[in-house]
Amino acid sequence: MIHPSEILRANSDGQSQFSAPVNRHRQNLDCGLSAAPWLTKKLSLKRFATPAVFVTVFACLGLLQGALLSYFRGTSHIWTQHYYFSETAMTWLIHLNEIIVGVFAFIITHWGNKIHRPVWFGGMAMLQAIACITLVVPEVFEPHVEELPSSSNVTNLCTRTTSLTTMVEFRESNWVALGALIIFQLFFAFTSIVFYTLGITYLDDNIEKENAPIYLIIPLATKIAGKQLGMYLSWIPTLFDSPNVFVTGMWLALSVLIFIFGFLIVLFPHSLPIMLIEKEVVTLLNLANNNREANQENVDAQAEPPKKSRFLASFLRLVKNPVLVVNTLAMVFMLTALINFEIYQNIFYQLRFFVNVGRDLSGYHDPLIAQIIMNIIKYPFIAISLIATGLIVAKTQPAAKSLAIFNVAIYIIAALLYVSFVFSRCNDRINREFDGKLTIPLCSSHCICKDIQFQPVCTTQGNVTYFSPCHAGCKTVETIRGIEIFGNCTCGANVIERTETTAVAGSCQKNNCDLYWAFAQVSSVMASSILASTIVTNLMINLRCVASEDKHLALAFETTLLGILPYIPGKLVYSAVADSTCLARGEDSCMFHSESFGLFFSIITVVLMAISAILATVVIMFIGNLNLYGSTSAKDYDVTMEDMEEIRRPSTTNTPARQNENTNQNETVSRDEDRRLMTNRDDNHIDDSEFTETETEQNSNQHPNRGITSTNADVHNESTSNKNKKSTPDILESDF
Repeated sequence: MIHPSEILRANSDGQSQFSAPVNRHRQNLDCGLSAAPWLTKKLSLKRFATPAVFVTVFACLGLLQGALLSYFRGTSHIWTQHYYFSETAMTWLIHLNEIIVGVFAFIITHWGNKIHRPVWFGGMAMLQAIACITLVVPEVFEPHVEELPSSSNVTNLCTRTTSLTTMVEFRESNWVALGALIIFQLFFAFTSIVFYTLGITYLDDNIEKENAPIYLIIPLATKIAGKQLGMYLSWIPTLFDSPNVFVTGMWLALSVLIFIFGFLIVLFPHSLPIMLIEKEVVTLLNLANNNREANQENVDAQAEPPKKSRFLASFLRLVKNPVLVVNTLAMVFMLTALINFEIYQNIFYQLRFFVNVGRDLSGYHDPLIAQIIMNIIKYPFIAISLIATGLIVAKTQPAAKSLAIFNVAIYIIAALLYVSFVFSRCNDRINREFDGKLTIPLCSSHCICKDIQFQPVCTTQGNVTYFSPCHAGCKTVETIRGIEIFGNCTCGANVIERTETTAVAGSCQKNNCDLYWAFAQVSSVMASSILASTIVTNLMINLRCVASEDKHLALAFETTLLGILPYIPGKLVYSAVADSTCLARGEDSCMFHSESFGLFFSIITVVLMAISAILATVVIMFIGNLNLYGSTSAKDYDVTMEDMEEIRRPSTTNTPARQNENTNQNETVSRDEDRRLMTNRDDNHIDDSEFTETETEQNSNQHPNRGITSTNADVHNESTSNKNKKSTPDILESDF
């Protein structure tokens, strides 16, 4: 072990002594509230400034973030109807935060890292909590109006005329609510940015690099788990038939908890104490090795004009980094496929497997099989995959090239799983689908079936699948043992005579279709779970392939591309395919699509995944021997913060008084060192020259990166052979 006192040797002369800025990083230990230092001292907040405590608070905030997002999206069908937004507007509103993330990632990250990462992170979370509360205002001041429903748009039954009971009051969208929703999404996006770019880099800077894979993935895994919690919470308004979404205990509780944990994040210092020790020791060692040369560089650096734009220089380094750019593009193509598949998957399942999945994004009304596969096991499987991969990478510490190869393998497996969607479909067909259009059957031509949602039924006579009970001419409905039975249907076995019959909810090939649907859902969950493991590997590669001072902007670069490309050009491509294959168009959305939609939808998804795998293969060629886990840790040094405070350095000002003081200090240190060396010589029977030569050689062999020397002359000689270990100019600034 190395003690700081061993750095100062006995026979150093005044002209070549080095400066030891032991208090250089003390200002970074700013725990608590600067406005109330007495409270910080009284509560001993510094003892909570540890990586374990920060990870705990960080993970709890991630859990709340995920729950809030899932609840907001799961209840979108309720607040959309309340504020009279179209379905298209709802689709863009629920994904608006992702686009805002891509637009503002660089700006928010740059300023947050420049000011104070924990304060910026926690402050954004607190502002987000306040924005959550503002959504209560439009819901309170705009009461829910019960519309006069028609029998057709409630039960999808056949009706002959448009009576007064079918009139719907047309109202304009609530622009105040729209503004509040946009503000909420804006601050949610800002918090999402700092959560990933500043929170992750702050944690990475304050933990041992070999443990980084598991520490960094815990907050991301809890955020995924939070989506499961938020989905269950979003079922409560539907379960109790409540029209309120934001004036509820769930929403208000989540908002208050986010504010509290954001405040706790603010209390953390600029750097955790455990890393300050390492920074102090490394600073001393670097100065001991490169004293004269570093001091000269400090003078030269001070004479140079300041750089015009550090941000621009960092950005240029990022775009010229082939590993970062290509690896991020591989992630972009994969995420574009996954995100847009999730957005349009209900349409795909409806078309291929004739299931009525509805418009409810919470999944509350999904069939039992979908409840089990998609709503119960999906998010837990993804979170478990993240944690397991982080543990394995942290324990085995595979090389960077191995992680890149792992990414390629996972991308290929995921693409193969989605290839099955090209061929997955049940053998059934909707009656009266001709020439790319869906027409009303002759047997139900007397029914008004405009804007009827897809709800397939199978007639008991003839086994013909119709688009809805209205299209089958059914007028009544009753539920027997959980099965909907539609009666008085005019479409059946004998169409000409119009004999009335019954129909059952679901397609005529329901058992076969449900089996294929379950297989498709299992494939989707498996692909999502294994792809989650690449979050760990990609994060490690993107953090380590850039300079330490560029890490936050590297994640901002990744976040920018992942926020803009999948949700704007990617979504526009999928949307164009959906619009061009529409068979039955309603008032503001398409009710049913042609078979070609499923084919194009599957092929586009697989092609994007294949491109991602190709780009990931290119990363293997560029990545080289990238060091992912570091080589220096604080535990290598037997040093405490108290040791740092005991070391003082003489000023480099060449005044007679200071030179005299420095001489006295050197003489004192020299006498202490001589006594210690004499004692060691008597105990171990070696002379001073042997001690100096032998121990210095051993130290240099065992710890080549530390480079401890015995005299200032040795420091000068050692510095000429270690030009690549120069200290940066700002480290040499005086603290006194």
